[in-house]
Amino acid sequence: MDERLSLLLKQLDEDIRVGKSEAVQAKLNRLVPTEIPRESASTVANLSRRVNLPDLAIQVLHPVVRSKDRSQAKATGKELAEYAAALTYVGASQEAYGLLKKVDPRTIPEVLLYQAFALFAQWNYKGSIEPLTRYINAKNISDYDRFVGKANLASALLFERINPD
Repeated sequence: MDERLSLLLKQLDEDIRVGKSEAVQAKLNRLVPTEIPRESASTVANLSRRVNLPDLAIQVLHPVVRSKDRSQAKATGKELAEYAAALTYVGASQEAYGLLKKVDPRTIPEVLLYQAFALFAQWNYKGSIEPLTRYINAKNISDYDRFVGKANLASALLFERINPD
């Protein structure tokens, strides 16, 4: 991956974490989807979705996930997961959930969070509790990601009026 792009993507992630979403949107909107290297595509898609640019995420990953070129390597679990998460944001939550079920959460734990997002979009908050619980108990996620999972689990429990005690 181009070192400048790698540094930019890390900075954008940090900016999102401190609430600079509009600045991140502006920078991402300046990227040309067809010029993003494949090894950066899932990261760009992740950042795009997190700042409410799901269409950009889909543009970046659609050629990878829905490729008709048999010589191209199959989409990775991370690429599938990020594409599916973006689909949820544009209203295709059932298609997204189907794609997410194909990804192993032991290697890509975010898939559990994205499954919950797809279930939220279908008003199935009760169904989201199990994947969110598994997500926050995953060993290989950051403290920030665990916090995001806990906040979403709290939302699901409140919606369902379930006391976690």
